[in-house]
Amino acid sequence: WQDGSNASVNDKDAELAKLRKRCVALERARQEMVQHAGQQARAAQLNLAAQTRAVQEKTTTLEQTQQMLVQAEDYHKRQQQEMQKLSKQLQVALQERDNLDAELANTRQEVQQMKEELSQPAVKAPSVDTNNAVDQPDGSLGYHLRMAIPDLEIP
Repeated sequence: WQDGSNASVNDKDAELAKLRKRCVALERARQEMVQHAGQQARAAQLNLAAQTRAVQEKTTTLEQTQQMLVQAEDYHKRQQQEMQKLSKQLQVALQERDNLDAELANTRQEVQQMKEELSQPAVKAPSVDTNNAVDQPDGSLGYHLRMAIPDLEIP
């Protein structure tokens, strides 16, 4: 009987030893899983922190880019307004130039006409001493030219 109970006790001791070994192995596996989970959690935290920094940097860059875009749009608008202003000034200047060109052409024509009139033989007017005397109105073209253009040398 004792041999049978010893065998039963030995079987139970062996089974208990197996269970203890299994418990130890399960505890090691649990600790490894906890350690691995901790490492994964730290890696995830670092990854999240890196992603957060990257998002913050991109947000800052985007804000700066948007600010630069607004500034560029304002600059472009001011440049367009300046171009319109300059365009109007150019139109006025060109019109003024055209008017002055026309006035110059008219003046040249008048001068040419006066030269032609002066080159034609005129009716003999009384002699006037132009060296010492003040021009007297005699109705001659020379008198009128001397009055209109003081620097003009007309006898």
